[in-house]
Amino acid sequence: MLRSLLLASAAAFALLGCGGSEDAAAPRETTTATSTQAAPPAEKELLAVWNDLEGGELFWADAETLEPVDGRSVSFSYYYSAVDRSPDGSALALGADTRGYVQIVDLERMKAVGTIDVGGRTEGYFERLNWVSPDLLLASVSGLPSRAVAIDPGTRRVVSEHELEGTVVSSHPVEGGLVFLLAPPDRIGPAKLAVFDGSEVRSTELGEVQAGWEQEGETEEDFRARQSVPGLAVEPSGGRALVVPAGNRVAEVDLETLEVRYHDLSEPVSLLGRLRDWLQPAAHAKTIDGPDRNAVWLESGLVAVSGANYAADGDRPDIEPAGLMLIDPGDWSVRRVNDEAASVTVRDDALLASWWQDDESGKAGVVALDLEGNERFRLTSGELVEFSYTSGGRLYAAGNEGRLYELIDLVTGETVARAEPERPAWLVYLD
Repeated sequence: MLRSLLLASAAAFALLGCGGSEDAAAPRETTTATSTQAAPPAEKELLAVWNDLEGGELFWADAETLEPVDGRSVSFSYYYSAVDRSPDGSALALGADTRGYVQIVDLERMKAVGTIDVGGRTEGYFERLNWVSPDLLLASVSGLPSRAVAIDPGTRRVVSEHELEGTVVSSHPVEGGLVFLLAPPDRIGPAKLAVFDGSEVRSTELGEVQAGWEQEGETEEDFRARQSVPGLAVEPSGGRALVVPAGNRVAEVDLETLEVRYHDLSEPVSLLGRLRDWLQPAAHAKTIDGPDRNAVWLESGLVAVSGANYAADGDRPDIEPAGLMLIDPGDWSVRRVNDEAASVTVRDDALLASWWQDDESGKAGVVALDLEGNERFRLTSGELVEFSYTSGGRLYAAGNEGRLYELIDLVTGETVARAEPERPAWLVYLD
């Protein structure tokens, strides 16, 4: 239960993107930058959902107004925790949270065409789906135990299932497979990295990387919850993975041989103190939740890392953003580019670092950078933001519980349009 709460908390913060309220109609700061690639073509229709207490409804939305383009829709009585589109784009797979099945939707007819039962024998949820070929869909099922499952979407049956040696911290899709970062199921201990190709799981232990969740104490007075969540980044070519824990030492794994190498990060002497503070959070209180990191390997060759440090502060957690760092795997140097960031992702040739203020102001924001770490623009909001999405070189910044979207140019930071759907809508992001 503790692990589920911690994961839910981390997932929620990862979705805090950028400003979508009236207060954020224009960027507060903008830096002109030249895009290294042409923006992808804008889509005319986007997948979106309406949600309520009963479940959701999937539909095609106009990319400018976010209103339904026609009457086609699919209703479902669950919350999906993972989603992926078929290689030809004609179908969508939805992982039905903790219910143990995957639903397949025909996107042309907007009709549910079947479900695949992957087994609900244990508590868990779909952490990721990766539709690698027309007849192979891979599922990461996080729980106790965690599982790697291979599904044939055409016959709608499970073709292989493997119990993982630990619980899933995170996973990353690669061509033909999934890469897992695993932790011991009931404690903080040595992490493992595993690769699943649909038929077998290969794994290696990362003896110098600690990962996992644990709790101490039987009463409210002495309860102590701890976590150690490293970031996982996979090289765009799929050749290597980098695991970045809270510490100045990272693990590099060859995904073909599973050979592990450890590297010490370096930074100019004047910044070593700040690097140490970023990697090794101080103890703010006697009950420490611990660090959480996320990482992404950029096409530029750099690895972007962000996250937050969690500590108890009375009845509420004290959450301190870790900032944004860029690691160069060529010489293992590291460069800090932002102090506010608590989560990072890459979308449409832009690095998006999100942040929020852990106080009553509820302010949140996003900093957009190019893939070398140069800031393009930043946006702030007077309220927490529920979702962000990119398409056609635009950032869709949502506010007011999905009732207002700003469409922002990812290079200039200019608001190019606004959408106020009649019914609150959420865009379905596909990695």
